Amino acid sequence: MGALITPLALAHYGLRVVTLIAGICFLLGIAATLVLREPKGLALSDLDGTAAREPEPSLV
Repeated sequence: MGALITPLALAHYGLRVVTLIAGICFLLGIAATLVLREPKGLALSDLDGTAAREPEPSLV
């Protein structure tokens, strides 16, 4: 999607604005990496403390 939007954004807003947006996205990615914890060997179902639920049997 970015490969389609970037040329249009460059033509409409210019290099300075597009570079600023890219820099903000880069910094937000670094911030998310530092803030969010890594699961380190845990299963996804163990992350929130609840196990994956089994589907309930139908009453047919």
